Amino acid sequence: MSAATDLVARQLAESKTPCVTSSFQAECVVLVHMLRDVMPDIPVLFLDTVHHFPQTIAYRDALASRWGLNLVTLRAAEPAPGLWREDNKACCGKHKVEPLFGALANHDRLQQALFADGLGKILEFLFLELLARIVRI
Repeated sequence: MSAATDLVARQLAESKTPCVTSSFQAECVVLVHMLRDVMPDIPVLFLDTVHHFPQTIAYRDALASRWGLNLVTLRAAEPAPGLWREDNKACCGKHKVEPLFGALANHDRLQQALFADGLGKILEFLFLELLARIVRI
């Protein structure tokens, strides 16, 4: 077992109901591959913002089928396509934050890939992770 896979295995062993978020970009796919080697049935949460390219959805579906992923697609209760044009923050809240918070209530560990070019998103998700832990305490 590689050092990275060993680290993932130790983290998953500390959790009863882990999950991973994936946008099916390169970094996420590598992480999902590592996690499924350790825990093949780990829920893979995909935030369907209703703004994805059809090719992204097709790629997600092909990988989910090929790898037998436990894919959980999260979507806003009432999606609002194009909301980002009026209010980007409201759009992210509606299509990302709310569905993710709802799903995280069922999990005690969130694994995710971090992007070097997405510091804002990293900070947003770190905040969400911290807030989710505070809410559970």
